[in-house]
Amino acid sequence: MKPVTHTELDARLATIEATMDGRVARIEDAVNRIAADNTAIRGGIASLKVTVAVTAIGAVLTIVLGVAAFNAALTSNMLGAFQSGQQAAAQR
Repeated sequence: MKPVTHTELDARLATIEATMDGRVARIEDAVNRIAADNTAIRGGIASLKVTVAVTAIGAVLTIVLGVAAFNAALTSNMLGAFQSGQQAAAQR
């Protein structure tokens, strides 16, 4: 095996350095894309949180108002039936 000259070693190291620079650049690009995607996902999650909160509040209000309407209808019908009974009893 013959010894490696200084110029051959420099050429080899330059080739390796150029290859590594290319790899590092590709890794940096991938990290930048991941960071951009992460920002977009965070924005989507924030709007999703607002949507879920508004939907939950709307569902609760619908249930509460539905129960209140059912109670009002039931009370009105019972009062009507009671008054009808009173009138029927008064006519006898």
